[in-house]
Amino acid sequence: MTQKKQAKKPPAKPSPESRYKWDKDHYQRDQTIKFMLPWQFVYMCKLTEVTPREVLDRFMNDLGQESWKRHANDAVRQALIDYFILCGYGQKFYTESDLRLMFKELDAIGSLWPDDAGMKLIDLHAKWRNKYQDHWFKKWYRKTRRKP
Repeated sequence: MTQKKQAKKPPAKPSPESRYKWDKDHYQRDQTIKFMLPWQFVYMCKLTEVTPREVLDRFMNDLGQESWKRHANDAVRQALIDYFILCGYGQKFYTESDLRLMFKELDAIGSLWPDDAGMKLIDLHAKWRNKYQDHWFKKWYRKTRRKP
């Protein structure tokens, strides 16, 4: 009696932009997320002729202190930092001053975008930005208050 060999599944390929082992599932950078938008949010978007995608995209880029989609409104970024902290996010690991310092450091990295630069410099900047962000993440992840 011969046994049928089961075909082995090829190992899942990491995302081309994956930099970490944990960059998967809930923390995967490239995600398609489906959720119900509250009607009030949809109404406001429709009345103001801004798509929900635009609002959420700007929210994430401004909160993350992104560099290439950076808007010149520091007050918006500050309000989002205050919102994040008032929601209590991360406060089981970090103090409020730690969180504010994290955002300040991300802002410093994000502010380095080379305006009016050629593609060669932009590509070089992107590589260095990734190194800065990696260093920043590891520094805060390894902080003594953090529990694995």
